Amino acid sequence: MARRGGRSAVESKGGFACDPDGCVARLGDGTAVAVSRTAAALADDCARAALIVTLRAAPPDCAARVLDRAALRSAGATALTWRGGRFDITPARPAGFDRPWARRYETPARSPTNVQSLDATPPAPDTDAEQ
Repeated sequence: MARRGGRSAVESKGGFACDPDGCVARLGDGTAVAVSRTAAALADDCARAALIVTLRAAPPDCAARVLDRAALRSAGATALTWRGGRFDITPARPAGFDRPWARRYETPARSPTNVQSLDATPPAPDTDAEQ
């Protein structure tokens, strides 16, 4: 995973090797953790990493644990602990937990009374202009 798409990775701080498609780090036992920026990297990381952080939706057959946009939006900050060959995940906003300073954002339901109807009838032809 240090090379993606024929490009060599550039080592960066914190133990991550990065290229334009994303970044990969190895845990002490060799387990891979990936940050995927492109669809190609995500497909590659699904087969090789234990954990992927991405803004993209992962394919349903992805073998890795994926924190995608939807998961991060619903859970907020997330604590990850590597134990016994898997990640224990503790969300900062667990389901059913509401704090006065960080309430869950809920989109208002649209009802037919909130929707304005528009007249889609085409205008009547100007009969004087055609003669």
